[in-house]
Amino acid sequence: MRLFIAEKPSLARAIVEVLPSPHVKDGDCVRCGDSDIVAWCVGHILELAPPDQYNPSFKQWDIESLPIIPESWKHLVSNPKIYKGLSGLIKQADIIVNAGDPDREGQLLVDEVIERVGTKALIQRILINDLNLAAVKKALSAIDDNSNYKGLSDSALARGRADWLYGLNMTRLYTLLGRAGGYDGVLSVGRVQTPLLGLIVRRDREIANFVAKSFYTMIADFQAGGSFSGNWKAGESAKPYLDEEGRLVDEAYANNLAALLRNKDGFIESVEKKDKKKLPPLPFSLNGIQVAAAKRYDYSAQEVLDACQGLYETHKLTTYPRSDCSYLPEEHLGDARVVIESVIANSEACRVLAAGANSVLRSKAWDDSKVTAHHAIIPTPTRVDVSRLTLVESNIYNLICERYLIQFYPNHEYKETKIDVRVGGELFTKTGKIVTQLGWIGAINSADEDGEKESQLPDVAENEKVICKIVTVQNKTTTAPKPFANESIVVAMSGISKFVTNPKIKALLKDSDGIGTPATQSQIIETLYLRQYIVKRGKSIVSTELGQFLVSVLPDVATTPDMTAFWESAMSRISSNEMPLNQFLSGIEKQLTKLIAGGVEQKKLVIPGLVLHSCPSDACDGNFSRKKGVNGHFWGCDNYKTGCKETRPDKRGQPDWNPKIKKGGAKKTRKVRRSRGRKTN
Repeated sequence: MRLFIAEKPSLARAIVEVLPSPHVKDGDCVRCGDSDIVAWCVGHILELAPPDQYNPSFKQWDIESLPIIPESWKHLVSNPKIYKGLSGLIKQADIIVNAGDPDREGQLLVDEVIERVGTKALIQRILINDLNLAAVKKALSAIDDNSNYKGLSDSALARGRADWLYGLNMTRLYTLLGRAGGYDGVLSVGRVQTPLLGLIVRRDREIANFVAKSFYTMIADFQAGGSFSGNWKAGESAKPYLDEEGRLVDEAYANNLAALLRNKDGFIESVEKKDKKKLPPLPFSLNGIQVAAAKRYDYSAQEVLDACQGLYETHKLTTYPRSDCSYLPEEHLGDARVVIESVIANSEACRVLAAGANSVLRSKAWDDSKVTAHHAIIPTPTRVDVSRLTLVESNIYNLICERYLIQFYPNHEYKETKIDVRVGGELFTKTGKIVTQLGWIGAINSADEDGEKESQLPDVAENEKVICKIVTVQNKTTTAPKPFANESIVVAMSGISKFVTNPKIKALLKDSDGIGTPATQSQIIETLYLRQYIVKRGKSIVSTELGQFLVSVLPDVATTPDMTAFWESAMSRISSNEMPLNQFLSGIEKQLTKLIAGGVEQKKLVIPGLVLHSCPSDACDGNFSRKKGVNGHFWGCDNYKTGCKETRPDKRGQPDWNPKIKKGGAKKTRKVRRSRGRKTN
């Protein structure tokens, strides 16, 4: 018997469609033909066990217990019914096919079930990027040995265990330090969310502390067989008058130089002419579509991911969405014509673009050597009633189609001329361009897509004499950095190397330049909103006072991207079998132990704006803070560990210093019994 284990029911249904009939539903599986069974998980049905499963005392948060580092890892079954059914099928199977999604989490969630149950069956792997019938049939003919994907599974284990170790221990530590200072909430710390919060907080600080500075530029108008202008480039003599960014900041120097050069003769120092071309941008990865949709529609990363997931699973209009790849298998070229026809049928917005696409053309997108476990997100050859799509799904579908279709348009081509002029020892330069073929840029009505307007320069030769007619000094002012927004925050997470300070880690990021995966980045951003560390103001994403405070009390290594970027690079090496899983985790444990020891030294954190109350007991000098017990919030003394038992009920977020004794019956009363964590009437 051959058993397929899919990641979720939608993928299972797609596999069932291509297997022999009859198809007989049997509980949480489908029997196909004489020897095939298709079963499914519902995401991870095995989850890392909480700390109290290792030691019951860990259920109580306590600084003395930190760091919590399991000697051997335990799991809990999150869906016993599905697990029980899979267990029985795995024990019967001769061949088991891992049909998890084609990424590291999809690999692990099936592998971990098979490993826990145990089997002597042959284990294979099928990679399905497209839920349409033809694509699944093609994948079925290319089943691989599952052992070839062990590194992928180990990288998912590394991610899960590292996040558990770091997030759990650091969150407990800083929450307990906050409670010692009277704060009732949880101070969540994570290996990706906290460095991202650090980026936002530091950007907000830059904006708050920004002081505008004046600087000066010069533009000269030249006459030489035609007129053109040139921009001044600072030379050696100007260095004393430049700031650290190379801007001219001395107004007197600028005015004197301009006066000196006016009506002076000069000459053409160099003329450089090049034929250039701009290739169509590659099809979308998940990160790419998130950036594009944020730019055009101001959609959040989570909105885009949800829409992509719906287009893939529900409507089958696009391929697998959680992809970090922008390339396509070369065999997909054979499907180009039918995919284009499906876009004509489905997308009114892309109909003209699709009709003009030439499927004979081949862009650099088709390259087997650059396709990983999954390929770029593209339209499928499916025709559906598009009225069923939400507005967000429709807009995302059109973006995906547009990016796919321009692969079948010619390159954008132009002639570029660069002229350098020397006048009185000073250099002026000008670049012009003439478009010779609009190509794909013209097809999407974006003539200035490459950022430069067309501008023709006169035909001049080297050493030709010119006259510097006018030199204009322009007074400009530096502008503050822009706050993060939906587009820029995704760009920052994916191009994290520009924020990394350690040159060794920068070098490691050559092939792994991001924090988090494209599929998890949207969740990380949403977590920061949920924790009330950031808020949205118009289109800007800004940090709250609580978020700023947390970054201020954490060590730099926890709030800068260097550490988590290194982890992402390490996980990539684990995936390619270049680093053992245990080596990576051992390093995490050592680092975590140092971080905990350093944090404990702070003893307590005083949260800004937090109102502290003194303990009502004359014999105690402790603080009274709001706590959460089994029956809701109450107020208690922070010295409860040393014996103070004073408590008060909570009244609208404040301690009720004079609680009324509630009557129970005509003449009977019940006294309020004070206890740690509970009040009983």
